[in-house]
Amino acid sequence: MTTFCNENVVVLLHEACGVDVELAEQIGADILKRAHDFSELERADRDVLCAPFVEECAHHEPRSAPLWLKAAATVVVRNSLLEEAHANGPVESGGLHAVTEFATGPLSHLLAARDREPVGIGDQNQFAGLATQFPRAWSALSALAATVSDGGRMAYRLPAGTALELPEQSQHVIAPTKAESEHTTILSAIDPRIDQYLLATLQGVADGTYTLSWVPKVSHYSRAFSKLLWVLEFILSHGANVMTTNYLIRSNDVWVRRRVFVRPTELDPREAYRDLTGLVGAHRQTVEDFLRQL
Repeated sequence: MTTFCNENVVVLLHEACGVDVELAEQIGADILKRAHDFSELERADRDVLCAPFVEECAHHEPRSAPLWLKAAATVVVRNSLLEEAHANGPVESGGLHAVTEFATGPLSHLLAARDREPVGIGDQNQFAGLATQFPRAWSALSALAATVSDGGRMAYRLPAGTALELPEQSQHVIAPTKAESEHTTILSAIDPRIDQYLLATLQGVADGTYTLSWVPKVSHYSRAFSKLLWVLEFILSHGANVMTTNYLIRSNDVWVRRRVFVRPTELDPREAYRDLTGLVGAHRQTVEDFLRQL
């Protein structure tokens, strides 16, 4: 993994994607650090971190790779500083997929080695302590992790606690929007700030206007775990629900589309919701109610 990140990824980013050498080396170092931090975690904790991203990588290459491994590659590679080179150029979607796919094999070997010989969590592990910091989000994602493979419903108990407050003004940002999708901002997915559309959603959740936050995929909130888990924690703390293309996350249970995941899309996320295949119970009812309100 060390050779892969420090040499092969840097070469791929620089020569194939046009990233300057200094940034390519920073991305390679970040991926390497994330890989080792992730590999130090217990298997159950890795699964919790992977669960939000399973639906988005279900259709990714290599198709023969296990779904959970592709989700792990998303956590380690796709959610790294690679996002900065995507949001600000020059790495396009094809480059993102190529680098993430390239990492799948080496990451598999690293995780297998850690499973055989655990090393314990280091003092500087960036993924440590998230369960304690965001107990409601972690409980919901733990239930999601246990449900993703087979689909259907999983009940869980939401930890008690006071509702979170809206972020301070210093955390807000007015981000430009994409020409093809006026509600999609041009902002790095690992930027810790809250853009105008997410802020409006959080305000609606806080004052009771919104009981449901719908997004194409969980990573639409963020690819940085501190922000992603905070958003989920905020929404759940106010008694609202989250609906993605394949998931429904509520304060007492989670639901996952059965059998085949529908591919999330940013351009018209509502279109994907119209495919009711594999939706059952309260999940199907929530989607049908949502569609009637469009």
